[in-house]
Amino acid sequence: MNPYDDIDNFLEIRGCAALCETLRARDILEVFSKDGIESVLPDRTPFLLLKKAVHFRDQDENDCLVAMAMIDEDRCGGHIPEQLMAPAIVFSWGLALTGRLLSACVTEREKVVAEFVEAYSVRSLLSLADLHYAKPPIQVLFFARKIGQGPRTVTCDTHAWIVGLDSFVPAVSISKMQYAIIPKRVFLRALRGSEKKGEQK
Repeated sequence: MNPYDDIDNFLEIRGCAALCETLRARDILEVFSKDGIESVLPDRTPFLLLKKAVHFRDQDENDCLVAMAMIDEDRCGGHIPEQLMAPAIVFSWGLALTGRLLSACVTEREKVVAEFVEAYSVRSLLSLADLHYAKPPIQVLFFARKIGQGPRTVTCDTHAWIVGLDSFVPAVSISKMQYAIIPKRVFLRALRGSEKKGEQK
């Protein structure tokens, strides 16, 4: 079976061949249901947008992750009330989570928190002719590719597409998104320390 047919089937979408240069998998390493995603990420509803994900290695041996999310009207409330649309910040939110999941997968998974620290650029890719695709509810494909890894950091390029009836519409990209890899116990201890300081003020 063609490797990216497996991605198609798991994410319940058709036409991934249109993105074959991006989603062409040499090895599918793991598939995640929402429960599987929650076993790795500390995030939960309403922040956790991702419903399903596939961790794979592409033809150039890069670690990649593609995830599916549904963006409904509740997440877009107040943005152009005359005609709701999904704002770029919601796409960026999903991309940040996708990079976070990939960064955890290539390090120590549920033992760490991959905390976003820096990005090179954020670009909205929707043209005026494509704006109608952003009317909720919409299905969105989020993608991250690992482009660098240090002792305590992972850097990803990311991209989001709106899944149309017969096309994948480019929505937002964030390049060189860098994550600090922090042991989960250290991260939670730091948060609790901040709470104690707040109580003392």
